[in-house]
Amino acid sequence: MKNTYIILTLALFCLGCLYAVEADEYLIGAYSQWRVDYENSDPAGAFSTLREKLYEGGFNAVNYTILGEDYFSNDGLGAVLSSLHNGGNESVRTILTDFSWKNEPTNNKIGAYSLFGNYLEMEAEYQLKYENGVFIPDVLPTNDNTEDDYYNTVFRHETGKLSIYHTGRYQNGYAWICNENDNHAAGMALSYPRFRWKPDNKNNPRTIGHDLKFRTRALAENKLYMTIALKVSGDEPNIPIADIKFKVLKYASADAGNREWGDYLESDYYEFPLISTNPAAYSTTIYNREYPFVDIDGHDNYLFEYYIDLPPYSTEPNSLYEQLMGGYEFFFHLNPQVYWRGNGCLEIDYLVLQDEFQRTIDATRATNVYWGRLQSRLNQIDALDTNSNILYHYLMDEPFQGQFRMYDNIQNYMAGQGKDVMTATHLENPWLKKPNGYDNYKHYKLFLKEANPKIIALDSYPLQETGSADSDLIKWNHEVNDPRFVQTRIQEITIDHYHELTKSINDDNSPFSETKLIYIPQIFGERMGTTSVTRRWKYFMPPLSMIKCLQMLPLCYAADGILSFTIASNPNSLHPTGRYYRVAPLQHSSQGLSTLTIDPQSSAFAYLTDANRKIAKYGPIIRKLLWRSADSIMNEGIHQSTILSEYKLNDLSVVQSDIGHYEGYVQCGFYLDNYSLPTFMLVNRRSVFRTTSSNEVVQMPVDDDFVNAPPQTVCFEPDDPSHGIFGTHIALYDPYDDKIYKSTSGVIDVKIDPGDGKLLQMCSSLPQVVTNDADLKEIAYLAGSITIDQGAEVTIHPGTTTNIFADSTILVKDGSTLNISGTVSIANNVSIIVENGSNIIFDNAICNWGINSILKVENSGITANNTILQSANAGETWQGLRINNAGTIGMVGTTITGAKSNEVTNSQVLLTNCKFNIPTAGTGLLIINSLPNQNVRITSTTDSMGFYSIGSKGIGLFLENPNANLFLNNTVFDGLSFGFVSYLSSDVEDTIQNCYFSNNGTGLILQDLQNSPLISNCTFYQNAIGAHFYAASPKVTECEFTGCDVGIRTELATVTTGGIYDSIFSQGETAIVSRGSNQRVSKNTF
Repeated sequence: MKNTYIILTLALFCLGCLYAVEADEYLIGAYSQWRVDYENSDPAGAFSTLREKLYEGGFNAVNYTILGEDYFSNDGLGAVLSSLHNGGNESVRTILTDFSWKNEPTNNKIGAYSLFGNYLEMEAEYQLKYENGVFIPDVLPTNDNTEDDYYNTVFRHETGKLSIYHTGRYQNGYAWICNENDNHAAGMALSYPRFRWKPDNKNNPRTIGHDLKFRTRALAENKLYMTIALKVSGDEPNIPIADIKFKVLKYASADAGNREWGDYLESDYYEFPLISTNPAAYSTTIYNREYPFVDIDGHDNYLFEYYIDLPPYSTEPNSLYEQLMGGYEFFFHLNPQVYWRGNGCLEIDYLVLQDEFQRTIDATRATNVYWGRLQSRLNQIDALDTNSNILYHYLMDEPFQGQFRMYDNIQNYMAGQGKDVMTATHLENPWLKKPNGYDNYKHYKLFLKEANPKIIALDSYPLQETGSADSDLIKWNHEVNDPRFVQTRIQEITIDHYHELTKSINDDNSPFSETKLIYIPQIFGERMGTTSVTRRWKYFMPPLSMIKCLQMLPLCYAADGILSFTIASNPNSLHPTGRYYRVAPLQHSSQGLSTLTIDPQSSAFAYLTDANRKIAKYGPIIRKLLWRSADSIMNEGIHQSTILSEYKLNDLSVVQSDIGHYEGYVQCGFYLDNYSLPTFMLVNRRSVFRTTSSNEVVQMPVDDDFVNAPPQTVCFEPDDPSHGIFGTHIALYDPYDDKIYKSTSGVIDVKIDPGDGKLLQMCSSLPQVVTNDADLKEIAYLAGSITIDQGAEVTIHPGTTTNIFADSTILVKDGSTLNISGTVSIANNVSIIVENGSNIIFDNAICNWGINSILKVENSGITANNTILQSANAGETWQGLRINNAGTIGMVGTTITGAKSNEVTNSQVLLTNCKFNIPTAGTGLLIINSLPNQNVRITSTTDSMGFYSIGSKGIGLFLENPNANLFLNNTVFDGLSFGFVSYLSSDVEDTIQNCYFSNNGTGLILQDLQNSPLISNCTFYQNAIGAHFYAASPKVTECEFTGCDVGIRTELATVTTGGIYDSIFSQGETAIVSRGSNQRVSKNTF
């Protein structure tokens, strides 16, 4: 089945291009995890191969990296950008990660990714507490701020106490105080900062360490600054109050312990020489005295600032860098210390850590040297990006709190250059439990608040395994109460956080409502072991339709785009960290991207392709809707709490089938449009079942251990108010395949395949046979064969938008009526047929007709008031009207555009203020009547109504009406081969008056011996022939012929009742040409 699915999906591509969507319209991107530098022989060719595969899979953007200086060249990055642009054909846009950092006399350029600075502010008052060896989260007595993720650090306080609450004196209302008057003992007043909360499975909160990150290539240029905000006082002046130190955990100690979760001794730390930034004013010992040359903040705190020189990067095992950082970009524990000597009073308010880069930018703003170095690199890249292929510049990946401030700085600077930036933000220990019922710590929400990103992209990978024991493995089948159950993992690791972030952006009055929301789904795996044996999975490769599920889930959460991690890997090569093999939908060898192929043992790429096809359709629609909520739908209904009445539903549930290991878990995103009409985004999370033992590690290929779950059916039950909104028959419409799910016995069943997604818009529709009156309101979709029968009256109400799909037929019969108002989009090859004493009535309607679509009226009535019947697209034509035995055709204020012809037989025609816009070789209106009561009356009370050419070689009005009356008044015929052609019309009361014939080949043609109408007060302007009478003898009076090559041509007109009187012929070549005619000419002006 797997191979069949792959072949079917790829065969669809052979039929033509999936879609052409610009990445800046809806992002469907992927990380390549590849560098331009890796392709040293032919970067353009290698990335061209990548582009082809990405485009084939429905991706329109790719993230990749550049580092080596030699590749900032036309043959390097320039060639890659050109190959991805591909002349504008099947292009893939670039999300560029520039890792570069140069500091040489002739080249000091900096890449945007590399310029990450650090700024971390920590309040001193929060205390690291344990009771009987058990960690206790600190809670302040009033104004605690536990709900605010920003206040997330605690310190070890070995002496002193919490201050009283005083917002004027202390930044957060509190400080930590050591006071000899309170008999506090000398000791460590502040040290050992850790996170304020911890997960349940750890004994300690994590250390404050990797919150600050340092680009290793830039360590030699960087420094770390520490500012301590404090007050000193006491009875004895100039006595030493406190000593300041700065230590970091040695890497060997961290590695031997429990890394950031461990507990460490003083001997595990290295003490840096701490240097005062103003040594003339103060040192690392603080005295009880005034400091006139030290800055003071808004709370009257002295700001004592120090710095340490960071260890330069080195690969030598005994280097200070390796001893302290161990090859990483951070220290495992930053340990600032304030020791109180027991003298006077020490009030510590807060502490700030920042590096040289952030400090310089904060101090100098727009003029600092780092902006100049970054700008030099940007200018170089701009010169290479001649086709504007770069969509985003990617900044530091997964920033911690220390980098938030710099992210905002760089984002604003780049925006000033007209460039957009983005990065991924991560969960960062989402299980950190806050006390007193507060929500867990949300790192991504803190990033949203502090970094102010214009784009926030959340990576959340639910398929993780922590070991190879049975208790570590994901449970895929019936183990629904196991915490490792796959749906529990998806819920807790991904969906809960998608929901929380989406709420933060889309809630009413959210300050982040303009932030674009991008999700980074898991489409990769990381396995540990050998090339042939998997010892365990770190990240589990999503099997079969699960990868489609994860790719589409963001659509339930208002995604502005999707950037999947990761599309390609070398599955036989250890990751550069040396710890795992990465598995991805595309694979390549050590020779690079030129060897890129679809993994032949995996269906991942085929499922992604299928998902992306839908995302390209659904994404732009969702982005225009208002997200309200999302929930998991189960057999018994909604998994969580959603007020269904807001979405016009009584019930929403998965139909119980008792097939498969479990049922339900269909995710539903609830959306409203600008009129509060609901749309539902479904994704079937029940994707796969495992076929092999659940207590063994899955080996490669992963798909072999799984089967797709059976489809599920979701049942929607519309409520009564929905009928007041949408009308009689409620339905759901899927814009991807134009499928309409109609109600049966008051419910709508939607079948959804495993891992699949469907966007469903609540709407109005009609069943296949309508025998009772029905209303269509707001939005309606009609498809297939629909018969309105037995006298039923169907009304499309004003303001309704109606879509009739291609190849549909609507038959109105047996005395039934179809009333049409609003806007109707009629696709190609649609037939609307009205017969057997029925009626079709257009009232203030705009109907857009597709190619070859037609309206037929047989033995029935047709009326149109203030209506437009036109081609759906300019330059295309529809068949037009075919009306026979209609009794009376009544049209007022109606315009018909783009019809090949409108043909009427044996019907009375009454048109007032109507207009026909006639395409090439078309006929505006052809009337052939035979009975005396079938009169034709075409009049206008305003100018510019009539028959106009919008092409060439058209005929305006053709009339064969031998036994009934014609009255034509104030009607225009313009730009046609033949304006008005009258044949076999013999009624003596026929009248053509106040009409305007302009720019035609022949304005008016009358043919037949008895065709003798009165033609009065008409204007013939710049026609080749103004009027041509063939055997006809009309009476022409008070008409003007201006600029016509021939004013009147009369042939074989022998009846003497007609003539040409009181008319003016001017600016033409010949006024009258008479051949064998006996027309009287009198009182004319030439």
